Amino acid sequence: MGSGFSLDPAALAGVVAQLRSQADSTGGLALPAGPDVGRSTDETRTAVTALTGALEDMTESLSALADTLQATIDDYQADDGATASSLSGTGQGMQVR
Repeated sequence: MGSGFSLDPAALAGVVAQLRSQADSTGGLALPAGPDVGRSTDETRTAVTALTGALEDMTESLSALADTLQATIDDYQADDGATASSLSGTGQGMQVR
């Protein structure tokens, strides 16, 4: 395509699906509360707690990104459809060659 603007909603929907899948995968991970490792137990528990928090944050971020991208796709399709309808008068869009 030349210098025009193009967006493939189907391709972006695939990205949304991948983001949701990753969010589901990371959300399903369960780290142990912290094993008893002798003298390093407290440090290990602190590290596991930090990792658990990071996983929760990552899961939320992936899910939020998927939601935002889906909203963008929906907005684009609505705006594109409304513009095509107003230009063509038929609601079928138009092709520019």
